[in-house]
Order: sequence, then C-alpha cells, then structure tokens
Amino acid sequence: MSSSKSRSKGKARKKISPAPPSEVKIPVAVPVTSAPAPIALAKPVAPATHVEEAVAPKQSVPSPEPAVERPSDRFWMAAMGVMVLAIVLRQVQLGQAPFHPDETIHAYFSYGFGTYHYDPVYHGPLLYHLTSLVFQLFGQYDYVARVVPSLLGIGLVALILGPTRQWMGNRAALVAAALVAVSPSIVTYSRHLLHDALVLDLTFGAVLSFITALHYPAADKRGRPALFGLSACLSLFLATKANFFFILVVLLAFWLTWRFPRRFAPALVVGLAVGGGIAAKTHLPVVVTPLFAKLGTIYAPIAGALLILLLFGIPAFAFTWKFLPDLPMLCLTWRIPRRLGPALGMGLLVGGAAAFSQLILAAIHLEPGTPATELVSTILIFLSFGGLAFAMTWWLLPESFIGRIWPALLFAIVSVSAVIWPRDNTFSDPDKAHQHHAFQIIGVLACGVFWYWLWSRTPDEKEIEGRVGWKGGKDWGMILLAIAWAIWIYVFLFGQGAQILAQWITTRQFPSDTWISGRDSAQHAILKMLEYWGGQQATPRLPSRHDYYIVLGILYELPIYIAAMGGIWYATKKRTVFTDFLLWWAFASWTVYAVANEKVPWLLVHLILPLALLGALWIASLDWRKPAFFTAACAGLLFALRGDVAMIFERAGDHAEPLLYAQTPDEFRDVLADALKQTRGDSRDIWMNGERQWPSVWYLRDEKWNPIRGKSGTPIAGLFDPDRYRVFIAQDTDLPKLKNKDEWNLKTVNFLIWPRVSWTGLKPNRFVPWFFTRETIPKNEEQVGPGESKTSILSGKGEWSHATAIIGSRKEGR
Repeated sequence: MSSSKSRSKGKARKKISPAPPSEVKIPVAVPVTSAPAPIALAKPVAPATHVEEAVAPKQSVPSPEPAVERPSDRFWMAAMGVMVLAIVLRQVQLGQAPFHPDETIHAYFSYGFGTYHYDPVYHGPLLYHLTSLVFQLFGQYDYVARVVPSLLGIGLVALILGPTRQWMGNRAALVAAALVAVSPSIVTYSRHLLHDALVLDLTFGAVLSFITALHYPAADKRGRPALFGLSACLSLFLATKANFFFILVVLLAFWLTWRFPRRFAPALVVGLAVGGGIAAKTHLPVVVTPLFAKLGTIYAPIAGALLILLLFGIPAFAFTWKFLPDLPMLCLTWRIPRRLGPALGMGLLVGGAAAFSQLILAAIHLEPGTPATELVSTILIFLSFGGLAFAMTWWLLPESFIGRIWPALLFAIVSVSAVIWPRDNTFSDPDKAHQHHAFQIIGVLACGVFWYWLWSRTPDEKEIEGRVGWKGGKDWGMILLAIAWAIWIYVFLFGQGAQILAQWITTRQFPSDTWISGRDSAQHAILKMLEYWGGQQATPRLPSRHDYYIVLGILYELPIYIAAMGGIWYATKKRTVFTDFLLWWAFASWTVYAVANEKVPWLLVHLILPLALLGALWIASLDWRKPAFFTAACAGLLFALRGDVAMIFERAGDHAEPLLYAQTPDEFRDVLADALKQTRGDSRDIWMNGERQWPSVWYLRDEKWNPIRGKSGTPIAGLFDPDRYRVFIAQDTDLPKLKNKDEWNLKTVNFLIWPRVSWTGLKPNRFVPWFFTRETIPKNEEQVGPGESKTSILSGKGEWSHATAIIGSRKEGR
C-alpha cells in the first residue's frame, strides 16, 4: 500500500508541475481540473490489494463531479422528435376506446373517495388520488379519466432523456427514449386508467435515485435529493401496487453486492447452506412455530423456519467471514491457477456445510437410517453441493470465458425451461404441477447464481473511492429524515388522508370515524397486500404458461427483444455499476414474472423497460452510418409503429386482441346505447348483474354516478324482477329468470376475457395475415355461439376464457 501511495503521489505531483517557460501559454479562461467520469461510465482498472477494507474517514469524502457529455443541437432536435412522437401516440384519440371494466372500477373509486377503503384486490390508493384531482378540475369524461396515465407515459420518456443521460450517455439515452416511446405495450397501457404507467415511473424513479445514492453519500448535496427521492418513490410505489416488494428485493440484493467485499458472498452462501439445510431437514421449525401463533397459520411456520435459519446460519456466516482468506492460500506456485483457491474453498465450505448438517441430523436421530446409509448420503451431499459450488466459483470468476457469458447463459436457461415446461394453464394435472415446481427451483437457483455473479466484477478506482466516501459520508440525520418522509407518505395514503383533508375543507371538521378507519387501514395494509399476493400465487385467478410473456413479446415487442439480446452481451463485456444493475433488474424481472402464477398482458411492460435500456446501450455502440444498421432500424420502427397504430386506431376495442385482457368490445357500447334509445321516455329503472356492472355504470352515470335515465338509482345484483325495469344488463345464466321473453329485445355481446397466445400463432401463415390485417378470429368463426370454443389465428382451440353480456330492452308498448 505504501509503495502504491507513493507512486500515486508522484504521479499527482507530476501532473501539477508547471510547464517549461517556453511552453507556457496564457489561455483566455483557465479551467479547473476536468471532472473524472462517474462510477457507471469509468473504465475498470484493477484496484490495489485490500483497498476495499480501508477504514472510512470520519468526515465525508466529496464525490467527483460526473463528466456528462454536453448534448449537441442534433441531440436536442432528435430528442424533441422523440417527445413529439411519444405525445402523439399517448394523446391522440385517448378517450376513443371503450372503457375496460377495471378502468370503470378505478374511476368509481376516484369519484367516491368519501367512502373509499383500501382493498388489495384493486391495488393502492395513489392512482385514485391523482384521478380524483383531475376529476375535480376538469370533470368526468373519458379523456380526463385517462389523462393521468397518459401524462405519466410521456413523463417516462422525459425521464430517460433527462437524468438518465448521466448513466447511459446521450446517444444511448436517446435510443432508449425512442424504444420506450414506440413500444406497443407501454403505449397501450399508458392509454388506460390502470396502475402500470404509474408503476413504471415510480420504478424508474427509484432506480435512478438508487444509482445516484450509491454514487454520492447522504452528506453530499447530490446524495440528499437522491436519498429522499428513493424513499419517496418506494413509499409511493407501495401505495400503488404489490410489485413494490419485488423491486425492493432487487434493490437490496444489488446493494449487498455493491457495498460488501467479495468474501461476503461465500460467507452468505455458507450461512444459508447451514441454516437453511437445518431448517429444511429437521423438525426444529415445528417446535418453535407455536411462539409465533399470533401471526396466523400462514406466517407462523415461515417465522419458525426463519428463526432456525438465523440461529444456525449467523454463526456459520460469521465463522466463514472471519477465517475465509482474502487471497487464496492454496495457490503457492505459478503452476496452479489463482482461481483454484477460492473455487476449491467454496466447494469445501458449501459441500462441508451441507454434509455437516446431514451429520447433525444423523447424530440427533431426526433422520431414519443406519450409520452406513447416513455416511453414504453425507458423502453424496458433500460431493453434489461441493462440486456445484466449485464449478460455479470457477466459472463465475472474471478470468474465465464462461464467467463472461453467464448472464446470457442464465437468460437462455430460464427461457428454454419456460418453453419446455409450460404448465399449460392448469394446476389440476399433477404432472403440470410438478413442472411448475421444477421451474420454480430453476428460477430461484438462476437468480441466486446471477446474484453471485454480480460479485465477480472488479471495481475500478473511482468506484472504490465512491464506496469509501459513501461509508464515510453517511449522515444519519438525513437517513432518518428520509425514513420519516417515507412513513408520512405511507400513513397519508393508506390512512385515508385524502378523505380527511377533503372533508375538513368542506366542513372545517375532522371526522372521528375516518380517523379510526384510517388508522386501522394503515396498520393492516401491508399484511393485507401480502396475504392477497400470496393467495394469488397459491390459487391464481388467471394462470397461464411460463412462456406467456415470451410469445406475447415476440408478437408485439420483437425489436426490443432482439436489441436486448445484444444489450445483454454488451453490458456483460462493459461492466459498470449501472450496466450490472440493468442486467440484474432485467434478469430478475424476466424470471420472476415467468415463475409468478398470475399472468396478465399489462405486466409485460415491466419486462420491456429494463430490456429496452439494455438494448439501447448496444444500439448506441454500433456504427449508425452503415446501410445495414439503417435498414434494421427502419424495420424495427415500422414493426413497432404497426402495433401502435393497431392498438390506437384499429383494435382499441377488440376483445380478442392478445395484448388486451377483458377489453370491453365496441359492440357492447353500441348495443347499450341502442337499448337506451329504444326505451327513451320510460321512467322505469335499469338492472345490472354484479359481474356486468363494470363498465356499465360508467356509461349510465350522471355527475353523482346515478343512471342518466331512471329515478331511483341503479339496482345492482338485486332480485331480478323484469316488470320493474326497462333495460337489463345480465349474463346468459340470468336468462332462465326471464319469463316473458317476447316482451324484450335481447342482444348477446361476446366477451372473450383472455385470448392467450401460443407458439402456433408465430407460424408465417398465421402471423403474417394477423400482422397486416389485425383480424384475430377467422371470418368463418366470427358468428360461433357463446358456448362454443373459438380458434384464434394466434391461439389453439380452447385458449379462450369466454363470457357474455345479455342486454335486454323493453319492446314498445310493453
């Protein structure tokens, strides 16, 4: 260390030494020493030994000012074009498409904040706050209801063109903004009153704040806004959707790889191997479970297992951390590769830990068997666990070529496994259930290997300096204020702060009942969210194949998928903090959303955003002057715009379009309008079945959400007495209750709730006609009855969830 310090000081003195008199020139303006590149852009340089273990100074070390390339006029012209395109695709005919049932629910909650209570089925209250505000300002119209997601979609593109340039560079940020601006899935779900446009903004805001907070300590003038921005984005995210927990784990896992030195990884693996092995293979969790009985039957066993894991895992972690050599002690001669030491050490530690837990089980007689069988099983466990750990460590080290292709290899493993074991939309078949469990194990192991791979990056000098500065620049006062800020946001949103504030403005009184219900809501919101999410994974309402997003993405996002392949390879070679995080974020999203049981098309946008950022890095590194690049770029743009045009102008109300789910067909709105027109002047009420009140109430509302026609309100799911009504909206199961069918004009509207795509849809004879005509159902099957299966151009037979709406109107004189 002393010699390296002296050399660095000598270099510094050499740099600042004055030039000879003959070479002195008087500049017009003397610039300060140029700012070095930020962590995410600096080239990796091998650090000096033990630099990561340096003791942090008592005072904060100022971080270097990031060297952001100044954008040229051509950049701003191109950025303006991208923004105009994004605005047009998200604003033109925004109120044209029929309202989705979920949009109606969200609009109803936004109007009725006085009686709103948090329900995890309909996600968090933040979107309802924002929509309620625009309703109060501009009234309740189709365009106004969707303006918040539309503006958020435009804001996402602006975020990429703005602060993201610091980490990606001008060129890559421009490409990323263009990809996001024309992405058919992101455009589509920026035009619906759903939560996902808000989730994208909050996710990306949290990512940018997180990366900035890693670069600058909390005591720095740039670190403080990043810290508060991160806490605000995460708290607002929690008040929006349960995806928050996934993003939180992604951020925390990456922070561990950035903050702690390399030996933390093997120590953690050993701790988990010992603690997890004992917790999984003994009856000890069952013994301690009664201590957590108050948590309920779901969480008490989990808490007991975690307690055993900690009791045995923490000592194993501490022992490994203390005695694991920083440099391999087995590499004594030049004949042995240096990576043999840590690879062999990891193999011995993990295999030995697993075998040790097996020996403990045999000693305390918690596993049946003879001593011979116990010895054989112990040896087998040692060889399997130890061999796997040895191979992983050997291959993951940066000196190995295989270590450089691990991200692409893991993406391929998860994707191929999803295709091989698709599960075929059912849990009733035991073989399919086993396939799902096997895929879950592959997904968890793949994420663990990828996370372990993140430790293999050699930090550069600027990154080490940033780590030391971050450690020495911790300002606990600012950290506590940021936590308090996040808690206040949570309490305000989940504790019915909007209702209390609105009622105080109108009545100048604080309603006591709202305070009580708000307190209970804030106390139990997270638990309700976790219970609902866990229940959906156990018994999902909308299960689908593991490869669902692969096929759906090929249909709509093929250019981004292709660019992401190049981006994965590029980011693996050009490793920085930012590129490593993009790889981790993209892979974790790709795996978790494939493993998750419930699948809906709007979740595709959460995969597309990190993949688009990765693809932009690769595209920006190419030579744009080559004709092949220009041709490929034009083809990709036309492919994406074809999807945008179809989803905005042609198929926005197509209930069979795969990118839409449970979309209200155009026919429903037209038939309902005809029924109301035919019964004009009739003062009787309108009856709606509970499943068909959405989106009906949106089209029958007045300013108080009462039917436009009718005096006594809208009976919903009440006793069906046809003599009392002039119009009814029901399901086909309600028709047997209708005694005098001759008195009614009956029309059936088909709802194809979930048009699932399959690999057969990618055949040229199916895909090409659909791409140009966008006809999803063959002409000869458009009139098939509601009880029969339709064969979509993009799906096999039976790949539909079918529902109907029966709209009846009184005949004249009845």
